[in-house]
Amino acid sequence: MCVQSGTTTELNLADYFRFREMKYTPVVFDTAAQTVKGFEAGRCDVLTTDQSGLYALRLNLQDPSTAIVLPEIISKEPLGPVVRQGDDQWFNIVKWTLFAMVNAEELGVSSHNVDDMKKSNDPNIRRLIGNDGPKGKGLG
Repeated sequence: MCVQSGTTTELNLADYFRFREMKYTPVVFDTAAQTVKGFEAGRCDVLTTDQSGLYALRLNLQDPSTAIVLPEIISKEPLGPVVRQGDDQWFNIVKWTLFAMVNAEELGVSSHNVDDMKKSNDPNIRRLIGNDGPKGKGLG
């Protein structure tokens, strides 16, 4: 499995296989470009990185039809939006909006069921939808 060294992908891959008591052989490269070249040269059967990166890398392969992006996701890491430096209030709004969306997805809260979720006893759901806690007070 081709993987770039020193990345969270490398750590997540090791955790995934260790937890499932599965064996794999990492083929580690220093840079993303080297990792792709190793994959194209046949040094490994699989290349792993962030899902968005896999789609971009596939497009740039010499023959993109020789590779597919598998649907399995072994970890979740928001790669986060970028905002202009110096606007701390906007940064906080974007950051906390992202946190709320990730939490909502993890907790199963959507626009379709939010009214039902208001009856939940789960403190995480209650906090997310504003039934408990400071209700965004820190955002101003």
